[in-house]
Amino acid sequence: MAGSADGRIFVSSVINGVINEYDVNGEFLRTVLRPPASESLGETPYSTGTPLGLAVGPDGTIYYADIGIVLSADGGIGPGRNTGSVRRIVFEDGDPLPPETMASGLAFPDGIGLLVQAPAGGGGSKV
Repeated sequence: MAGSADGRIFVSSVINGVINEYDVNGEFLRTVLRPPASESLGETPYSTGTPLGLAVGPDGTIYYADIGIVLSADGGIGPGRNTGSVRRIVFEDGDPLPPETMASGLAFPDGIGLLVQAPAGGGGSKV
């Protein structure tokens, strides 16, 4: 779960590969990420990933750690071998674009952090 600067809340579901958007009151607004309808979880993760960790940048870009959930031959479910990635979703005219992969072949990326630097000169108020 991650919040945006304008009060929206994004919630991921790692097993079904979905990221939903909610308002500050918890009301569902829309689905931002969903695997293609033709895909099912199998020996490889969904093409859009299995989002676990989330962060939202000041511009509204969503960054997510895709842990790379797969089904094993014995019917188990869990991260595959080096199937993880880090991805981002940018918005154009308020609509989410398909996710971009920033790094792939990762082992068990289960969280993400985002460093936002202060503007040059420090910003803020002077006392």
